[in-house]
Amino acid sequence: AGFHSLFDLVEDKSGFIYASDHKLIRRVTPEGCSSTVKIQDLSESQANSKIQPLALALDQTQNILYFLSGNKVYKLDLNAR
Repeated sequence: AGFHSLFDLVEDKSGFIYASDHKLIRRVTPEGCSSTVKIQDLSESQANSKIQPLALALDQTQNILYFLSGNKVYKLDLNAR
């Protein structure tokens, strides 16, 4: 998969890299395979039109991924994925 416009990267304790890529959050495995992380319960087209992740951060235990979009901070539970 190609990337459009990378803004930020974080790596979790398992070696997965999360990248904010234009209007998506991408997850890259240690082997280099990438997939799109579903944001909330929005369809991909809805998320693409409303959310543009700019900055990423992991909590101390690296189970929660936080991202900044506009003036809001969103939270994704990585254990639920």
